[in-house]
Amino acid sequence: MKLTALVIALAIAAAPAAFAQSNGHGGHGAHGQGAQTPAGEMLASSTPADGAVLAEAPRTLALNFAHPVMLQTVSITGPDGAPVRASFRRPASPLAGYAIALAPLPDGAYRAQWTASGQGHQMQGVIGFTVR
Repeated sequence: MKLTALVIALAIAAAPAAFAQSNGHGGHGAHGQGAQTPAGEMLASSTPADGAVLAEAPRTLALNFAHPVMLQTVSITGPDGAPVRASFRRPASPLAGYAIALAPLPDGAYRAQWTASGQGHQMQGVIGFTVR
């Protein structure tokens, strides 16, 4: 009986530590090594912002992350669904911010899709913006 009570007491004492470890890091939720992470948890901001309507076409797409990440891919499509020329090369080490040079953009709706990895997370996201 005493042994059972000791086991239960130890289990209760260890529960908060186990919960804290399974709760992820830095408030990003519980995501295991290699797990997909919602982009909103890691992408701090973008320029243009998602949903932006711009009077002038941007010359760059800026992606700023909460932590340094390895941006893996960036693909941008234009109003007709055709790929937009963008200058992006994967860096040698993780960065918190990326600036992707864009070809001149005519008026229309654009969609930028990206993938990244960092701190055990695989992320992906989409940013839409319109040039008028």
